[in-house]
Amino acid sequence: MNSSRINAAALYGLYLSLPTVITFLIQDTYQPGTLISVILWVIRFGASIWLLLRFMKEWAANFDEFTYGNGVSFGFITCSFSSMIVAVVRWASISFINKDTFQMAMQEAMERFEEQGNSQLIDTFASISENMPVIVLFSTLIYCVIYGLILSSILASFCKKESFTID
Repeated sequence: MNSSRINAAALYGLYLSLPTVITFLIQDTYQPGTLISVILWVIRFGASIWLLLRFMKEWAANFDEFTYGNGVSFGFITCSFSSMIVAVVRWASISFINKDTFQMAMQEAMERFEEQGNSQLIDTFASISENMPVIVLFSTLIYCVIYGLILSSILASFCKKESFTID
């Protein structure tokens, strides 16, 4: 049953990543205003919670007893797969898909630093900007995994099915 759990978590992770991937690509490509960005964030946040809860309940339905720990474990594995997909898509967006837009934003930031006249900050930013896609890849992965762990821990309590016996 363990490989079945991994397979289900991987498939659910793919589906779970879709709202985030779609909203990130919209934001990276079109760079909407603040209001649209907030709306996209709310959609991404709400859809992620709803989908994870749905997937955890669907998986729990396969068992007569499904503990809180089972829920956290399954949710975390699902979120880990989703996190990998989101991080790779985010990296690809910055490195290839929207490379020009990203480079323009980095150039604008560099110009702002030059206006401030802080040469140490300019040097640091220049060295970091070359590695920014990799930094974005790992920071997105870490953020999403932590977010997934917290969300799984909260939602697992809504999915548990435990039998209590009083002796």
